[in-house]
Amino acid sequence: MSLLDCVIGAFAGLGLQTILVGLLGALLALWYIRSSKQTTPNLPPGPVGLPLLGYLPFLKLPPFKGFAHLATRYGGLISLRLGTKLTVVLNDVDSVKQSLVKEADVFTDRNVPIEYSLALPLEGSLAFASGDKWRELRTFVAKAFRQFEVEKEKLESVIVRESERLCKAFQDEANKSSSDIQGFDPHHIINNAVSNIICSMCFGQSYEYSDPEFHHILTVVGNSFRSLSPSGLLLVSRYFYYTPLYREVRRNLAVLQDFIRGIVQRHQETFDPDNTRDIIDMYLAEVRQLKEDGMDTYLKEENIWRGVFDIFLAASESMTSALRWIFLYLIDNPELQSKIRADILRVIGPTRNPTIKDRDELPLIEATCMEVLRLRPPAPMGGPRQAKRDVEVKGYVIPEGTLVLTNVWYIHQNAENWHEPERFNPSRFLSEDGKELVKNPAFMPYGAGRRLCVGDRIARMQMFLFLTTLIRKFEYSLPDGAVPDFNVDGGNFTLSAVPFKIVVTEVETPMPTH
Repeated sequence: MSLLDCVIGAFAGLGLQTILVGLLGALLALWYIRSSKQTTPNLPPGPVGLPLLGYLPFLKLPPFKGFAHLATRYGGLISLRLGTKLTVVLNDVDSVKQSLVKEADVFTDRNVPIEYSLALPLEGSLAFASGDKWRELRTFVAKAFRQFEVEKEKLESVIVRESERLCKAFQDEANKSSSDIQGFDPHHIINNAVSNIICSMCFGQSYEYSDPEFHHILTVVGNSFRSLSPSGLLLVSRYFYYTPLYREVRRNLAVLQDFIRGIVQRHQETFDPDNTRDIIDMYLAEVRQLKEDGMDTYLKEENIWRGVFDIFLAASESMTSALRWIFLYLIDNPELQSKIRADILRVIGPTRNPTIKDRDELPLIEATCMEVLRLRPPAPMGGPRQAKRDVEVKGYVIPEGTLVLTNVWYIHQNAENWHEPERFNPSRFLSEDGKELVKNPAFMPYGAGRRLCVGDRIARMQMFLFLTTLIRKFEYSLPDGAVPDFNVDGGNFTLSAVPFKIVVTEVETPMPTH
């Protein structure tokens, strides 16, 4: 009996529907094998997935842990398909250096996931721009931020003043506590304080902690980050975005868009070129001057809101998340709290406002922030990049159009880079005498390469001044019987801590003698 006779005999007992399903499956498998073939030879190693879905059904969640698991088998540079998208994940420092740094021109462009391209217009976006558009937008934002940094005393006073408002809000909440109700959730208060800094820079105004409209806006921002998660990288079809699954996403983004557009419109109506109040005014002045000079530019007045939208959301949520984690780790390490407070009193005293110049004399504060950012990086998978052309990295070929992700979380947790990486230990960032900060090339909470976070210096300034003011004023603990929970509240853009309550106790500090 021939092979053909065997095949015909095998199919004879099957129904037509079964045969058609089998043929469809076979065709899909053949299509996937053909599309998965290395048309460019020597892709980085990685697992094989299924037709259309790729490795998605098998990827452990959250994605950064799933990729870390694959790295233990395939190495620091891996490739796989997420849906039909060829993806390369950078899981070690050398892969990051050889790609995002050494081949920065190739990996500067942003890969825009389907979900994000449908959620908001991309014109004017700093986060998702590529090529010349991104370079011009980033140059403007960097220049605007530098202007705030040059006027450090002004920015410092804004941050310190907000820190004092935050202290008062903490004290007010503490006064409400009783034997029956211990502690309070600091999330909203911290979020409002942090957001007021970027609002002062972008909008020229701040908001009261009791402002119900702004409270709603901040709630919507948080919800947006939870719903627009890295799973958006994995969205297979654009049609899913228009299903009820994404109804809340669409509603939240519409609210935020209206909020930002309204502020920009009021700035346009009251703009005075001789009195630039904030970043929106700087943008208006830049655009109108370029237009007057007849210069070609990607900066458009109608797109101002989009760039401001990105800055506001990123700064508000990432800094709030970082500060909440810092408080949680400080509460779990009361000796560290006391040591930092003693350093603050020694350098600054009990009454003088801190300045950024004090940072060199208080390295333990910054080392503590760095250690928290190592364990809980603001963006555990970085921002999605896209290869501009075929390029060789570590002997492998990454084809043009490949999605490239950086597993910051795994790099920060890898024992090859850190001694006892799971242990909270700020001293790893200090010299032996504890007087200077020590750098580690595996520390990259703000990204790597040319798309390094444009606001990283301002973020560091903000954390230092907030914490110096707050730690000097209060001692922090949990309510009786509570234990610190270091689990992550989902695997979103930022690694948010699960909700927790704190108890604040005012510290009695000795007054200076004259």
